[in-house]
Amino acid sequence: MVIAGFQLREIAQQILDDYGMTVLIPVLSKINHQVYLGQRMDIHDLQVSRIGEYPDYAQFLTAYQERCRLLSGVFYGSCFFAGSIIAGQPDDLLYEMGAIYGAATQAANDFGDFALPVQRLSKLEKPYQDQFSDFINGKLTLAVYLMTQRANSQERNRLEELRYKGIEENEYREILGILVNKGVYGDCLAYLKQEHKRCKQMLYTKEKTIHRDLIASILVRITSNKFLSQLRKNIELFQVGQVDINHKCLGVQT
Repeated sequence: MVIAGFQLREIAQQILDDYGMTVLIPVLSKINHQVYLGQRMDIHDLQVSRIGEYPDYAQFLTAYQERCRLLSGVFYGSCFFAGSIIAGQPDDLLYEMGAIYGAATQAANDFGDFALPVQRLSKLEKPYQDQFSDFINGKLTLAVYLMTQRANSQERNRLEELRYKGIEENEYREILGILVNKGVYGDCLAYLKQEHKRCKQMLYTKEKTIHRDLIASILVRITSNKFLSQLRKNIELFQVGQVDINHKCLGVQT
């Protein structure tokens, strides 16, 4: 895979050279380096086993946002920025907006780890082996951090137990119950809405054009995507508590 990656990079560079866009090569190189750093944080630093190193929510959130930015934000920021470079008008604001957007979609994807695929809803007797990969692998995402911090000792032990066994219907209901009843669901949604708002505020400093409207329509993916929609349906299906989507956000460090 590594060799294939290098080959694809060489092909991409050749295409850029053929079309006179070599100015974008440094941008591509930055993406690779930053993603590698993000993967290191994901595998090494932000793990449930190291949650004790983040007793303060603001401290954790700073690290989590950096991880999301490295894994996805730099890529999207570079894509947004590349267009302005090609147009001969490099725009740092576009890069920053794209980086926030990419980091937020990464966070939304992390949250979607708790959404059960539609095709599995009719097979509740089987373990949900294809889902909860972040949870099972002990990755310290925003939802996992809040669940663990807010759970009582009995709930924490139960969550730890579920990491090492198949998750079936009743266990899935337990996890959803913690997500909802501990306010994790509401706070994660509030966080995504806040990041969506940040992107929109930056975008709307630009003159209204068809291109601005197109980007605005893309930003909606932060809060309205198939993972979040399915998670809401799962909560309704399993009749878990009362979902307060307006739950007060904890506050975000940027």
